[in-house]
Amino acid sequence: MRKASRNDDNLHATDKIKTARFTNQRVPLPQADILKKWLCSKFQGSANHPILVLNGVGERWKAPKSNSVILTACQLDIPTLQIKTFHRILLLRELTSEFLVTPWVYILTLRERIAAHAKGLGSGFVEDRISEVRRFLRELFLERGVLVEMKEDETDVGCVLPTTKEFDESLEDILEEMRTPEELMKSASFGKKKTVLTAEEKEFLKIYLFDRRMFEILTSKEHRTESANRYSFISWGLEAQMELGVSYNIFDESNIGSTILRRLVCIENDLEYPGTIVLPDPLKISGKPMRYQVQQRDLNPNETLILADSYSDIHRKLVIQNDVSNEFLNYLVRDLIMRFGSTALRKKTEVLPDSRTNLSFERRRELVARYYWSFIKPYHDIVMRITGLREGLQVPEEFCELSLRALASKRNRSILHEITCFGVEKRRDITISELANRMGFDNKLKRSLYRNLRQLEACSLVQSYPEGLGFRRYRITGKARKIIIKWELGPFDD
Repeated sequence: MRKASRNDDNLHATDKIKTARFTNQRVPLPQADILKKWLCSKFQGSANHPILVLNGVGERWKAPKSNSVILTACQLDIPTLQIKTFHRILLLRELTSEFLVTPWVYILTLRERIAAHAKGLGSGFVEDRISEVRRFLRELFLERGVLVEMKEDETDVGCVLPTTKEFDESLEDILEEMRTPEELMKSASFGKKKTVLTAEEKEFLKIYLFDRRMFEILTSKEHRTESANRYSFISWGLEAQMELGVSYNIFDESNIGSTILRRLVCIENDLEYPGTIVLPDPLKISGKPMRYQVQQRDLNPNETLILADSYSDIHRKLVIQNDVSNEFLNYLVRDLIMRFGSTALRKKTEVLPDSRTNLSFERRRELVARYYWSFIKPYHDIVMRITGLREGLQVPEEFCELSLRALASKRNRSILHEITCFGVEKRRDITISELANRMGFDNKLKRSLYRNLRQLEACSLVQSYPEGLGFRRYRITGKARKIIIKWELGPFDD
């Protein structure tokens, strides 16, 4: 997998080399079936979950382009960026290394702007988050283009499309023909031009409109105001594609229904519309499809992995939780690590997808958690560097003063650092002798460590448990607490 350099000069030099190398490559058309075959050969996890390419509308998008544009949508909050979105971004980056492609990531901002305004947050709140996402994507794409939807507020809908009124009327007519799942599946064609949809496209619409309950949102009277367009978040997506001359979109099965609706409207109004690459929905940790909307409030943190997860978060979700499915572990190995990981990491994980191995399920979960952390850590570090988040020590409110007093001691901070590093390196808790050896203490100083450890235990920063004949092992406390003291614990590398 191509890695982003940390040096700006190297970024530009690498980008020039790659552009020169692939100058003669063009993104093939869906009709030639070359792109679909290439995608499936590289990224299709199984025959049950193929990658699909749906043709677009019109003739202009079919014209061979030496610098085709492929677009995907990205939510605004990078700490909560899901694998669902991240998988598409990784695929987009891989396409840039195979073909001469201009990747554009459409950063959704409208709803965040409205929500920030409703909560009384300043105008700089959303701009800061836009800046964070752009910095993150630029590091991944080596400074290549990232589109940001810059609509200032919900009143700015009059300039969305020259055909805004026709767009709305067409969409309303089409939605009238699919008021229930039964009507949708039984209808032979849609719109005044009687456009026929395949059974597969109807199924995608059913997921989007009814499984995700988007039909209620689209048709709700609450979404019609004097100044706001009812379907702005659909029509604005069309505007971005028209302005860029997009050749392909990238969507998951859960949200491709929105692009099918746009396609129907384009046919009604004789507008161009690009082809669409459809990726299978990622899985939730329990093994069900991850059909969340992009808003954070719809996420169950224990059912999905996000880029801001620390190793302890990943370990808790994949190893400690009881409802982790074998299908989800397969997804992480097959569709992420084996597709986008380094050669060395892929070799380590080769044994994991094989059901004939003698690994227990518990051991397999531990290995997947470790290898996934090795895979995701470079991207996690980018998020941490941009947002300033760190692994934190968590303490209850009643111990806050004791904790601050304990952390004022340099030796206490060193002890916490050594316990953490030992746990990451050895995957087990530390004994007092091991702690003394790591800190270079002789037997006399070793006895003084007990005083420090008792102080750290008193404020619940460290836990200990007996191990026979008076021996004890120590670990950083992992219980949920009310107040977080932000303090960097040190490296979390494998």
